[in-house]
Parts: sequence; C-alpha cells; structure tokens
Amino acid sequence: MPRLLRFPLGRWVDPAAAYLALLGGETDVVWLDSGPAAESGRSYLGRASRAALTGTTGSVLEFLRTELADSRVEPSGEGFALGWVGWIGYETRFETMAVPRTRTSPYPDAAFLFLDRAIEFDHATREVTLLQLEDDAAWRDAVAGALEGIPAHDVPGPPTGSATT
Repeated sequence: MPRLLRFPLGRWVDPAAAYLALLGGETDVVWLDSGPAAESGRSYLGRASRAALTGTTGSVLEFLRTELADSRVEPSGEGFALGWVGWIGYETRFETMAVPRTRTSPYPDAAFLFLDRAIEFDHATREVTLLQLEDDAAWRDAVAGALEGIPAHDVPGPPTGSATT
C-alpha cells in the first residue's frame, strides 16, 4: 500500500494563482476549493495520472469496488490522501435501482480521475504542501519553482479593531 508523502513549502500561494500558473489550459484537472475568502479548510489542485469514464463501458459500482480495493493509500495526517476523485451522475439510477434504462445520456454515467500527486492549500495555517504517492523530486522542484514566482497575497478579511454603532 503506497504511503502519502507530504512536502511543506513554508509559504502561502493563492490557489487561483497556482491554478493559472500550473494547470490553466490542462485537461483532467481537479480543483477542490474552499473558496476565495476561506479562513479554514483545505483546497487541492492536481492533474490526473489516469481517467475513467464508466456506465457506457461497464458497471459504475463494480469499477469502484475494484479500483478502490486496488488503490488504497496509507494516509499521513489529516486531509485528502490522494486517489480517485469524481462524480456519479443521475443516470446511475438505472444500475443502482434496477430501473430499466429508458434513455441514453450523451454523458458518461460517472467519471473519475486518479491523483497520485497534488497541491494542498491549508487556509487556516496559510501553508502550501505538495502531496505525492511516489517520491518524484523533479515534479516537486518544478512545482515549487513555479509557485515561487507567484506573490504570496491573501484575500483581505474583515476589518479588525473597528466598531460600528
């Protein structure tokens, strides 16, 4: 079972700026976002190393059963431990509820992306951490270098020390 490796960068970078610098224009990208004014929670950015569409090519539940059993990750701390991210569409009801299929959607019943590395943005501590399932120093160096060129700016919070009556 792979173990999640964590590499803190010791600085803050706005997730939207990081997305534009690293992943803008890419396909198979995941952005799990806490929002631009978040003061807690975490956001994640990553590009998938594998993608899967299901429904037209097989059972959504069987895919999940097989892939999740084969893709377990030993977590390291709190937060997202990488792996499969995706969505299950409304059309999956034909499989899960034994309802006869009455129409065919132009979209897959479900789609999943596998992340084996990502960038974590901790909004409470203002810390950016690189996450990997396999040690890849070249990726870490490239991402850290690209993020180094982005100014660390925060979204302004509510004013402090002022009172209204």
